[in-house]
Amino acid sequence: MSKTRHSPVISIEKAEGGNMLVFDCKGGKGININGKDYFLIRGYTRNYDDFIFLQVSGNTSLRKEDLPNKDWDVFVTKTAGQRVYTAYRKPYFNYGTTKADVTLCYIGASTQGSYFIALKDIARIYKLVVSDEVLFERAGCEEVVNSRGLEKLNDKGILDVDAVTVRYDNWYMKESRAKELIFREEDTNDV
Repeated sequence: MSKTRHSPVISIEKAEGGNMLVFDCKGGKGININGKDYFLIRGYTRNYDDFIFLQVSGNTSLRKEDLPNKDWDVFVTKTAGQRVYTAYRKPYFNYGTTKADVTLCYIGASTQGSYFIALKDIARIYKLVVSDEVLFERAGCEEVVNSRGLEKLNDKGILDVDAVTVRYDNWYMKESRAKELIFREEDTNDV
């Protein structure tokens, strides 16, 4: 996108480090990263302005050097008409970590899908045996969506699909909390 295409600016959000700027343009969302404009497909932040995931398209290549710090990784997907750049902060997507205090992010094709993926990984980590059907049903329950330890991240892009973060530590997520989330209260005694 060129700078003339996103006028008039309806709203602007400044992101961490001052080198990412989200803006509305012609019914879509744009983002300026390090002085380069992109169409914002998906974007998730923690603490209002700290991006941890971006999916953008544009005429200019997105490189690791364009992003605010060194813990980002970028890959490109080529479609018939454009290139889609996916950038993410590695610590939030390191599902193989053995750290005791870590926050991981889960992104699905739908908001319920994001919760499903999070619950599936919680079940894997705590070695809980449960079917995908039960997990998908639980992913849509209000008690899971509003629970302590799971944080919903609103999409700053155009897809309006929320992501989920899970904080694994001794307060927010431990085995007893995992069982509460995945199994209904009356089922926890049977496991």
